[in-house]
Amino acid sequence: FGFSDTNESSKDPEDEVNEYLMRAIDARSIDHLRAEHCQSILLSFKDQNLERKYATEPDRMLSIYFYCSFIVLIGTTIIRLCIFSSNALAISISCLTIALMLLISVLVTCHDLNIN
Repeated sequence: FGFSDTNESSKDPEDEVNEYLMRAIDARSIDHLRAEHCQSILLSFKDQNLERKYATEPDRMLSIYFYCSFIVLIGTTIIRLCIFSSNALAISISCLTIALMLLISVLVTCHDLNIN
């Protein structure tokens, strides 16, 4: 891209072509496996055993997802309350939503700690 990368400029053109072809082959084989084993609309496995195995695997990043969404929720709520005129109902709904999200985040964290 013209950024004078030392790694790419020192590569042999044959190595670059081989690397490009390997990435293309990997992408094609992933697409083939996805088409062979997955339902495109439901985003689930066609084989129920694979679906069950995948569904029982815990998501290690779930608590981080909840904490990030909690931070975004607090930020957008603060901005909304500062910019728009708010009444008691809007403030109570915002506080209730934040409390609910905090409760869900704590429950997910406790669940993660119990698994580990």
